[in-house]
Amino acid sequence: MYIDSSSYPLVRMSYERDKTQPMDRLLADFSALLDRGQAFVFYSDGDMSQEDRSPEERKQVVLWMKARRSQLKSLVRALVHAEPDAQKREQAQALAQMFGKAWGYPMLLVASTHEARERALELLESD
Repeated sequence: MYIDSSSYPLVRMSYERDKTQPMDRLLADFSALLDRGQAFVFYSDGDMSQEDRSPEERKQVVLWMKARRSQLKSLVRALVHAEPDAQKREQAQALAQMFGKAWGYPMLLVASTHEARERALELLESD
């Protein structure tokens, strides 16, 4: 996974294996986004199942999430994920519900990257 914040407050997240960043870097980038104190939205595409992290990295993420829980809930409007396959999108609904409970902000599923970006903009404009 990597985070591209060059279009902040629209923040692109991708799951391409060849662009995967170390967990320390991802959490530092994520912390920097939260430290701005402004609402933002993630939008993403790609196969989320490619994310393969060690147990130590997963523990690191959980501890980080607990420490940043209130900021996550108040500043991140959503993760809007593009999944073009309707069947996979339907299957991902269960993940989306668990995601929202764990991270404190919703995961929304749409059919295309363009739609994900548009939905992310709508969420920001509704503030």
